[in-house]
Amino acid sequence: MYELFDEQYHQIDRWMGRIVEGAHKLGLTLRTDWRALTERPQYIPDGGSALTARNMIVALIALHGAMVDGLRKNFEANAGELNHPFLHHLLSELLEYHETTSWLLSELLEDRELAQA
Repeated sequence: MYELFDEQYHQIDRWMGRIVEGAHKLGLTLRTDWRALTERPQYIPDGGSALTARNMIVALIALHGAMVDGLRKNFEANAGELNHPFLHHLLSELLEYHETTSWLLSELLEDRELAQA
């Protein structure tokens, strides 16, 4: 399980780098100061005994699903403003990444549960 979570961390870190690089190419300013990021956190993980491997995978699936929903809504709401080819391509790839990762994690969870049954 450790390898799975480590790989998730590295994939998301690579995506963050791509997004920051893309924003700079487009002249966009990102909200990166610690105060702005922590005042309204999007996700607060469970602690203690709730941190089982299964619960962490379920939480990852939910987070990837929330990203898919948010990206789709933003695509629809801002379709006219997303006419920059680079931005459109980057966001399309990010949407595909979250959809695929959510699906793969769901399959992994189902396979693990079937193996333990």
